[in-house]
Amino acid sequence: MKRCLFIFLIVFQSLSLLASDNYRVYDVRSGLSENSILDMFQDAHGYMWFATKDGLNRFNGYSFDVFRKNIDGVNLKIDAVLPHQDGQRIWVGSDYKLLLFDPRDESFEVIPSLEQVRGVQSLCYDGTCLWMLSGGTLPELLSVANFGSKPTENMNALK
Repeated sequence: MKRCLFIFLIVFQSLSLLASDNYRVYDVRSGLSENSILDMFQDAHGYMWFATKDGLNRFNGYSFDVFRKNIDGVNLKIDAVLPHQDGQRIWVGSDYKLLLFDPRDESFEVIPSLEQVRGVQSLCYDGTCLWMLSGGTLPELLSVANFGSKPTENMNALK
């Protein structure tokens, strides 16, 4: 009887080890630009996008592509990423300002009408407005109406 119980426990423990979660760890050794991920989303093409302290990272399931915006010799810290409603571009909130990234030509664009916005920490879209939490000495919640192909200059600050 003890022998059967012993065999049962060995088999049960072996099966429980096989059923453990299977996951992979990705870090700078895997090609990620920085180990601290601040925000992420998956786009319509299946790519995973990661905001890090050392740029914007795209993961295709096998490898990372890193996109950096260099200002005065310093790479921007990306705090927030959000897909644009056009399904192509990506809103990028950085410690510098709000940017639009276009993966088709791998370019970052500063939105002229939003140049006064600094330190974008978080982004959200409610169907009509892009909302952003902008840091600084006093954090502000800002909205941009109609952020279709070109954001309008209609900007509202809520305090």
